[in-house]
Amino acid sequence: MVALSITVGAANIADPTVDLIRVPQNGIQPQVVEKDGIVHLLYFTGDPAKGDLNYATSRDFGKSFSKPIRVNSDPGTVMATGNIRGGQLAIGANGKVHVAWIGSSAAMPRAARNSAPVLYARLSDSKDRFDPTQRVNQASWGADGASIAADSRNNVYVFWHAQPPDGKDEANRRVWMARSADGGKSFEGEKIAYGESTGVCGCCGSRALAAADGTVYMMFRAATEVVNR
Repeated sequence: MVALSITVGAANIADPTVDLIRVPQNGIQPQVVEKDGIVHLLYFTGDPAKGDLNYATSRDFGKSFSKPIRVNSDPGTVMATGNIRGGQLAIGANGKVHVAWIGSSAAMPRAARNSAPVLYARLSDSKDRFDPTQRVNQASWGADGASIAADSRNNVYVFWHAQPPDGKDEANRRVWMARSADGGKSFEGEKIAYGESTGVCGCCGSRALAAADGTVYMMFRAATEVVNR
């Protein structure tokens, strides 16, 4: 798996140089965020059904990376099978690194109906490890398509789509959210983020973004009456 490094020269902004850079450890499903000249890289290694997320940084725009740090507290608790299940990365207040993902069958405790948990971890203040993994979903089940956003006001938002307790098909699926107001130390209880009956495509991903003014945007694919996507 490769990541793209695009260097824009001051002399010719219209003609950037694109370099192909192999992800460390032959990782897959890379996610990259650049902030204040630091490239933050998240990637998956191991068995796609039960693997790990790894985090590394580069201060020379991808020419070299720091020693990777495992994100998940317990090994083998990340699912990569299917492109919508890889880890998602966001940089919040004071440069804090936040990660969300769908747990593997080895991730405990399970969510409702013995389904996959939605998991979260943040880089510790020492920046040499991640704080213990937290589960953020409780009543919703069949979770997929996790995404994450963080703003400059210490808010962290983890999103995913899943069934409500009495859900039966894609038309019943909803986008769910768990919010932290203390930079990821703790999360409020999960809630449905969007109340309209649009359904959600169960095999599609979702993406969240926190803008500079604090507005949070969320994109997902609807599945009204199962067929109207």
